[in-house]
Amino acid sequence: MLLGRFKVEVITEQGETIRQEEVNNIITLQGLEYIARNIASSNPVTLGYLVLSDTDDPPALDETELAGNLQASAATVQVDGSKVTWSAVFFPVQVTVRRLGICVNSNGTGLFATTVVNQMSLPSWVKLKVSYVLELLP
Repeated sequence: MLLGRFKVEVITEQGETIRQEEVNNIITLQGLEYIARNIASSNPVTLGYLVLSDTDDPPALDETELAGNLQASAATVQVDGSKVTWSAVFFPVQVTVRRLGICVNSNGTGLFATTVVNQMSLPSWVKLKVSYVLELLP
């Protein structure tokens, strides 16, 4: 079984986490194609960006890009056995956050997975740490 989830943390200037949310996601049909291409080493795809969006459109399997006003951050990647984690910090947060995505490109195209989060309009002095975890479970 393949399990993907987003984790969001709102962090103060002092480094204190004041809000945390963990949500499951939709891996898009395009995302499933990316997995197959990477396994087969046939035109592999690199997921390079975590993206925030203000769209309130519901996620759909056939989405290929994240809509709305976007803010992207290059993701760092950590591999631990059958678990891969992409992480990025947004500071300051420049959009009202309603959706998250992990994408190939910073403009929201190449959408691999997406989810809806509880709406966040954040002050300029907080950081938003977003992680996406993809794990292969027995």
